[in-house]
Amino acid sequence: MLRLISNILSIVLILMVIQLRATVTQSGSSDLEGNTGWLYDYSTLGSNDTTYLNNTVYKATFTFDVTDNHDSYFIYLGTDDNENGNYLDDQASWGTYVKSGIFSGSQTITAEALYSTLDDHNADYSNDDKKLKFFVRRRGTFDANTDTLELSGIYEWHLEPPQAPVTPDLQSGDDTGTSSTDNETNLSSLNFDVSSLPVSGTNFEVQLTKEAWSSNYWRSSNTSTALTALTITTSTTMTLQYDSFSDGTWYLRANVKDQYGSISYSGNRTVHVDTQAPSAPNILDLKTTSDTGSNTSDNKTNDQTPTFTITPSSGNIMGDDISRVYFSGTVVTLTDSIIASGSPNNQYSSDDITVQTGELTTDNEYQVYAIFIDDAGNASSSSDSLTFTLDTTEPSSPAKPDLESSDDTGFLTTDNLTNKGTLTDDIQLTIGSLTDSDIDSVYLVMDNTDTLGRIELGVGNTSYTFTVNGLSEADHTFKALVKDDAGNESADSQGLSVTIDTTASSRPTLDLKTSSDAGRKNDDNLTNDDTPTMTVENLSASDSVIFYDNGSSIQSSLVNAASMDITLNQLENGSHPLTVKAEDPAGNFSLTSTPTVNVRIDTDPPSQPDGPDLKDASDTGHANNDDNTSDTTPEFTIGSVTATIDSIVLNIAGQTIGQVPTGSSIDITVPLSISPDGNYTVYATKIDSAGNTTDGSSMTITIDTEDPSTPAAP
Repeated sequence: MLRLISNILSIVLILMVIQLRATVTQSGSSDLEGNTGWLYDYSTLGSNDTTYLNNTVYKATFTFDVTDNHDSYFIYLGTDDNENGNYLDDQASWGTYVKSGIFSGSQTITAEALYSTLDDHNADYSNDDKKLKFFVRRRGTFDANTDTLELSGIYEWHLEPPQAPVTPDLQSGDDTGTSSTDNETNLSSLNFDVSSLPVSGTNFEVQLTKEAWSSNYWRSSNTSTALTALTITTSTTMTLQYDSFSDGTWYLRANVKDQYGSISYSGNRTVHVDTQAPSAPNILDLKTTSDTGSNTSDNKTNDQTPTFTITPSSGNIMGDDISRVYFSGTVVTLTDSIIASGSPNNQYSSDDITVQTGELTTDNEYQVYAIFIDDAGNASSSSDSLTFTLDTTEPSSPAKPDLESSDDTGFLTTDNLTNKGTLTDDIQLTIGSLTDSDIDSVYLVMDNTDTLGRIELGVGNTSYTFTVNGLSEADHTFKALVKDDAGNESADSQGLSVTIDTTASSRPTLDLKTSSDAGRKNDDNLTNDDTPTMTVENLSASDSVIFYDNGSSIQSSLVNAASMDITLNQLENGSHPLTVKAEDPAGNFSLTSTPTVNVRIDTDPPSQPDGPDLKDASDTGHANNDDNTSDTTPEFTIGSVTATIDSIVLNIAGQTIGQVPTGSSIDITVPLSISPDGNYTVYATKIDSAGNTTDGSSMTITIDTEDPSTPAAP
């Protein structure tokens, strides 16, 4: 039974009627209700279902007189299938009216009969235009008599319906929802275009009807409701309008009726009418993936295609609703990612909407709000506004990083050479010129690849110092960049090249230069030169050499050769244990020179020696103390000297004769003859071991080598 009902409900119906214009002859009349005739087209629904084509059912009412008493009357339909003028030889049972009991006298009987087995089971309607008649056959119960009464005149079959119209199409202007083809609307007056209409004078009429079921279910004539009056077709495409649609789902068809009363139906059009606005959205939320600054909740971004999450204030979002976003009163986009997901009938708790490329191009602070538009085109009230800032402007580049002078360990604090390269050594680099008000983060990048640090710059700060450690011994380039609070990144600053050098120079050697080693010996490091010149060797150009006196640094000099003579600053009298170290430009120190050079400074002059005394042997003449002599290489005695320490220089006639005394006095002989004869000044100079000198008192001697004149004879 259930299968039978299902089969019946699956039928596509085309109304069929026949022309009923003849009059009934004999003693009776008939009225065939053509508008209630149906042609059933079954389709196979399952392997156990039988296919039937063109099986017709007709309903007719007959009135005829009964003049004798019989129990039953049979109504027949006769079709002249073979067109031989004989209707009874092709008769078919239209139905049977049975009257039980004995009739007495004349009666008028009104009978309603059904005919359901017309033998026209092919698709070309073989009985179309064939002639037919109705008959009543009386059957006697007692005497078994039968007779046949011709109940009607000649009729014609008109079984084939008119051409079926195309399913009504809701005009796009009335399809107000998400799509102009989804048959969702918020209008109560709708226009439908119906095409493929037959046109022939006044023979065809078209009408819009409402069905009680969707197109998947069988309809009978009492399930249809006419929405428009029958209108004569004047064009193959016509517009049918109905002005009283209410909220809900409507199942609509167009039907065409021909001049015989046969009706054909279009397919079903389902239209959803909805005039109720959806609930307003909550305030929009900029997704963290679009909130590009370091703070992912400040609604500042450089993303010109940001994505917002929209949620309804109540209920859910339907899959074919629209989320529309406005930026300070301007519609920026009309996008719905839920539609793209392909589930229009699903319900969602939120929607992500992305601004499309080219729609948001001007940096500004915007008030952003949204509305929902449902699938019928109803718009909600707007959400509260979200303050949203678009900023795509790069901040200014920061200043070039600067190595802190305390970490620029060489003898120059501006050459960016440092020996801080061990795992525990720190160097500090300062980034300045951070003047843009919206700077959020500062980055330090080494060698264009390694980001060594990032900090969030506090309000009011215009510089930041990074601490870096564990750098390898090499040249490294440091750059800085900044990001603003919208995530825009500046261009790199100029690069700072820092050299990490932890390798010390070779150990230098030190010696007092001979020319500075004054005094009797030039290798005893005793001198009266209190700014002595030192010879330093095993040096490297560009280093600095540092002098130490008894371990304390006293001066330094830049190196320009492998061996240098360097004059020291003035030293005090006394011993000076001198050493040197080489310091390279990165501040690495060599080992201390060896051995220590003990330079003794003595600038005090010695005591005055005695004046020279011409020795008696050289004081020729009759007196040995008159300092007159004929000896041209005289010998003098000098006293008040110190043996082995002092040196005595005798100065006479341009000659300087130096000797080291061995006692408290010394005899010095003039080695070269003095000439010419005359008076000569003679003095002695005492020179101590450091080279300090003191002149003694002078004397005058007379050299006379001339023989006296011969005296006169006595």
